[in-house]
Amino acid sequence: MESLLQKYRQKLRVFRCHLCDLQFTDEAKLKRHSDRHNSPSFECEVCHRSFSTKSNQLRHSRLHSNGDLKCPTSGCEKTFTRPDYLKKHLEKCPTGKIRTRKCPKCSLAVRFDNFDRHMKVHDPSVRFKCSQCSSNYSRKDDLRTHVMRQHPV
Repeated sequence: MESLLQKYRQKLRVFRCHLCDLQFTDEAKLKRHSDRHNSPSFECEVCHRSFSTKSNQLRHSRLHSNGDLKCPTSGCEKTFTRPDYLKKHLEKCPTGKIRTRKCPKCSLAVRFDNFDRHMKVHDPSVRFKCSQCSSNYSRKDDLRTHVMRQHPV
C-alpha cells in the first residue's frame, strides 16, 4: 500500500526549470528541456522561433513558404509546404475516386488509409483468439465483433 501512495505522490511532484519557469511532471522531461537551454539554437528568420537542430528549423521555415507543392489530382487545388503533408493528403484526396493500393501478399485492392491495418492480417505473430471457440483474428476489433455476434451475453 505504501508504494502506491509513493507513486501517487511522485505523480503530484512538479519539476520547474530554473531558467524559464516551465513546469514538468517528471525529472527526465525537465532534463531534456534543460539541455535545450545549453545547446546551440537555430532561429527562424520569419517568426524568430528557435530550434535545437538546423533540420528542424529548415522544416519549420517551409511553413512560411507559399505552398509550392501542388496536388497532382485534376480538380484539386490544394498546395502544401511539406512533402509529407502532400503524401498524407494524396491518401484521402477527395476526387470522387477511392484511392487504393494493391496488397503485395494477397493482391487485394486496399484503401490507402486502411493499408497498414490490412497488412496486420498477414502477420502470424499477431493473433487474437476467442476464448469460447476456435476462431482467431489478426485484429482485436475483429475478435470483439465476433464475440458480440457469435457469443452474445
